[in-house]
Amino acid sequence: MATAIHVNGVAQIKIGLYTAGPVAVTTELLGHALDGVDIEPEIHIDPVFADTGGGTGGVPVDFQEIGQVARISADVIVYDEAVLTKVRKRPSSSAEGLLGTTGSLIVAGALYQRVLILSPGDSVPYNFPCAITSRWPVRLSTRRTIYRVQWLAFAPIGTATAALGSILYNTTTSG
Repeated sequence: MATAIHVNGVAQIKIGLYTAGPVAVTTELLGHALDGVDIEPEIHIDPVFADTGGGTGGVPVDFQEIGQVARISADVIVYDEAVLTKVRKRPSSSAEGLLGTTGSLIVAGALYQRVLILSPGDSVPYNFPCAITSRWPVRLSTRRTIYRVQWLAFAPIGTATAALGSILYNTTTSG
């Protein structure tokens, strides 16, 4: 197969807010990023120790796959302020700037978002059904305002919402 330079083009960042578990949600256009969207998959593994490898202080004899998350980040420069406010508000709070209820369960309480990244040059849309906004640093100045929005995408495992089938991301663009 021939190699080529690939340019995906402008990535649209859309979000949807869940209110009652993993049911279809309508996404809203958050906006576009400066220099694209970063998606960093993170595989979680645990070492397996045995006496044949020297025990717990020795060399692992195997590794056990525990799951995977993805960290998604984008410097959002062109955005819808109303949608950005929804992203910045903690899901279990009544208004932006207020802390959510301490101890709230993210999955059981449907306190997560759907993050959909569409790019015209990429044949695969990235749909993360379960993500939480982890950070949104901003620099306020006389220059343009850029929010660095970050999400942690995860697959619910062994919960009441297991209907998602342990999906980290899929290619669904509707619902």
